[in-house]
Order: sequence, then C-alpha cells, then structure tokens
Amino acid sequence: MPDHRPAAGTDAPARARPAAHVLVRTKALLTAGAFLATTLTSCDASPWDSVPPPTSSVPRAGNSYPPQDAKPTTPRGTGDATPASPRGTGEPGIPPYDLAEQSILVELAEDSPAPGVAALVSRDSRTWFGAAGHATYGSARPPRREDHFRIGTLSQTFIAVVVLQLAAEGRIGLADPVERHLPGLLRGNGHDGRRILVLHLLVHNAGLHPYLQDRKSPYRSYDRRYTAADLVRLGLSRPPESPPGLNYRDSHAHYAVLGLLIERLTGRSYAAEVRRRILDPLDLTGTSFPGTRRDLPSPHGSAYGGRASKPTDLTEIDPTVLGAGGEMISTLDDLNRFYTALLRGSLLPKAQLARMLDVSDGMGHAGLGIGLYEVSCGARLWTASNELAGTSVQTVVSHSGDHATTLFANADWLSATIAGSDTLMETEFCGRPDPHRPPEP
Repeated sequence: MPDHRPAAGTDAPARARPAAHVLVRTKALLTAGAFLATTLTSCDASPWDSVPPPTSSVPRAGNSYPPQDAKPTTPRGTGDATPASPRGTGEPGIPPYDLAEQSILVELAEDSPAPGVAALVSRDSRTWFGAAGHATYGSARPPRREDHFRIGTLSQTFIAVVVLQLAAEGRIGLADPVERHLPGLLRGNGHDGRRILVLHLLVHNAGLHPYLQDRKSPYRSYDRRYTAADLVRLGLSRPPESPPGLNYRDSHAHYAVLGLLIERLTGRSYAAEVRRRILDPLDLTGTSFPGTRRDLPSPHGSAYGGRASKPTDLTEIDPTVLGAGGEMISTLDDLNRFYTALLRGSLLPKAQLARMLDVSDGMGHAGLGIGLYEVSCGARLWTASNELAGTSVQTVVSHSGDHATTLFANADWLSATIAGSDTLMETEFCGRPDPHRPPEP
C-alpha cells in the first residue's frame, strides 16, 4: 500500500508528498485502537438521537500516574455484549462487515501506550461503539461514547466548509488574493498577501510557519493567551521556503487567517458561523468552541501529552494557541455525523464538494481541509486526523458518506513511540487486513 496519508492539518515539516507524516500518525492511532479488537461490541443500532445524555465529569488525574510498567487491572472493553450482525456498506468494492473479523487485531492488543482508546463505527444508519483502557490514569472508568475531547486539526474541515459555502454564495473566490479581503495582513519576512490566494491557505501551501510542528515547541505548553493576530504573527515569523502554491506545509497559521477572513466577510466570528451553518443544522450538540475556556464539557476523561514515560496532564489547557485550525471540542458521534453529512452532500453544493475533494492542489493527496486515505482494496476514502493537545483522533469516511469510523486515544504521543499498523481500517473498510502486509516476526 502506498506510504502516504494526508490529514486535515497538523503542523508538519516541508515535504515532497503532503501526507508522509500522517502514515506514522495513522499507524500509531490504529495500534492504539487495535486492542479494541476483542471488545468492540454492538452498542446501539438506533438513530443518532439515541446517544445517552451527558452524566457526570471525571476527576482530573493531577500529577499522579501509575508506574510505567504497570498493566491495567480493569477490563479493557466496554459496551453492549450483543454481537453486531453482518451488514452491507452500499459502497462498491467494500465487502460486508462482520465485527467478529476484528479479532485478527488481537496480536496488537497489549502494546499501546495510550491510557485509553475508543472507536465508533457508523454504517448504513447503524452504529457500533467499543472502548478499552482507562479514561484517566488511576481510574477504573473506561472511555465512554458520550465523552467530550479536543479534536485539534479536525477543526479545519469545519472551517473549510464555511469558506466553501461563502464561495458558493459568491462572497469570495478561492483564487482571490488574501490582500483583497485582509489588506496588509500578510506582509513581512518574504510573505506577500498579494500573491497568497485563499486556496493556498485551505490546502496548506501558502508558506506560513508551522509554529506547532516541533513536539518540543514552547507553544505546546498551552499555558498563555493568544489572539488570532498573534497566531498570524507566528506564521509570519520565518520566511517561506518557496513561493505560494509550491510547497505543502501544514500550519495552524493558515487557518487563523481563514478565521479572520470569515469574520471580515460575515461580520461574525468563525465560531458563530460554524455554529450557524453546521452545528445547529446537524444538531451536533456535543461540539463546541471553547474560546478561552480551559476545561472540557462533561462528561470527559483526561488528556495526556509529553511522552509515555513522563506524561503531562493536558485536560485543562489554554486552547487559544490552536485557533480556528484546532480549538474545537467534539464527541465520537458528532464527528461521524459531520463527516458523513459532508460526504453525502448535505453541507455543500456539488461543485464546492467536488472542489473540496480535488487533490490536484495538494500534490495528489490533500484536498481542502480533508485528505485521501488509501487502503489495499481500493475503496475511495477520506480522512482527517489530529495529534495535539492531549488527544489523538482520526476519522475515516467512505466517499458515499455511508460508512465512517472515528478512533480516539487520550494521549498525543503515539506516533513518536510505536510503529503501529493500519489493520483496523483495512479490516473495517476492506473486510480483511492488508494482504501485502508482511507477517509479524
């Protein structure tokens, strides 16, 4: 299988292919999710509104963690014990899905360093949920389906949808220079808003500095307040490596500019526009913009950064450094519902959806706020993922929007510590593991 998978925007170093870093992140997420295999069980075959209402919050973990060689002593799985029945996808080339087939992932069951993982599968109007591990170090409580968590760079898909809606309304053109709408904003250090197009911001090739790229970046401490103008200044703090449109480099600064652009065009904040245009129409009641609020809505588990040997509690942070491109909070159900609605054409006219999924400007693999995900059976899939602010999240959705899987882990260090496997998504969307994957030694 090709060694590349783009995400919707975690800051990454420059590269010839836009998604090279995502394969590592994807494999890490999937290894974390692999030990769901023996416990991912049918939880609810009802419509979306059957998700249980929020209950109580989970206590913070503080700075007390178990020894790093300690093994969980609580059951790794949760959910309804009723087995999932086989079901079809309605997607050409994708075999019927039988949850029992995921038992092939048991080989990876003991290796994830994440405290807890959870996954939600939505397919043909039915949903299946599974979880394993701990929502918080030192707690017996597993992650829950209704838990809230930060989704980081998946926020960029929401912002891209709003920009494309404005384009459909004739209020902006993707080929418009940024200078036309935000005069004087992008100047200095070789940057020039007269040459940077709206399209360049959406596809991450405008050349602004990826200030969250380095895992040791001081901006990953999430301990001080930033404005959108501050984030733009961070993006301008270093000269571009190439002219706009030539070099794919994910940067939260690109979407900070898009947030300001939305405000200029509508007279309302990007958060207000996303709520008005997406969250309210889709009834995504578990999704929110925290603004300057440090805590998570209830219920929630904990979030951990740093590294597995020395985790840092990131449950309560100042999210302003993430800006429009990363501040959102959501749930498993809301993410699946959003991405399935998007691919089904419920949020964008056909022309704008086609433009969003056009990867020609993303060096063949990245669209606008979303990227291609490749599997061995050739199914056409799309993905967005995050590995920031204490969470690792990935949503993969079929081109028809009939089948989506979101995988969540409550730690953001995964790709730096484990090799992983794409077996989960191969099994989920192809009905089998990758036939070209070499056997484990």
